[in-house]
Amino acid sequence: MYYLLNFDHYKSSLPASIRDDLNPLYELISAKQQKAQQNWQKNCAQPNIYPHCPEWNNTLKNRPSKNVELNAKLTIKQLADRRL
Repeated sequence: MYYLLNFDHYKSSLPASIRDDLNPLYELISAKQQKAQQNWQKNCAQPNIYPHCPEWNNTLKNRPSKNVELNAKLTIKQLADRRL
């Protein structure tokens, strides 16, 4: 997930002539992440396996807000400082 959030930074750090070479890797990692989320949702539908999953299911079904994406880029200390 961290790689996906910082993809533009990594891509821009490369010479322009090879930046697009990272696109297949991004697509692969993105697809694997989406598949993992789908598997998690599927498993969460079984309350005897994951009794606390309804809240997770709601989180996964709803697209994260821009605020969540911005907070994901912060260190724990930066987020705590901001919230305190």
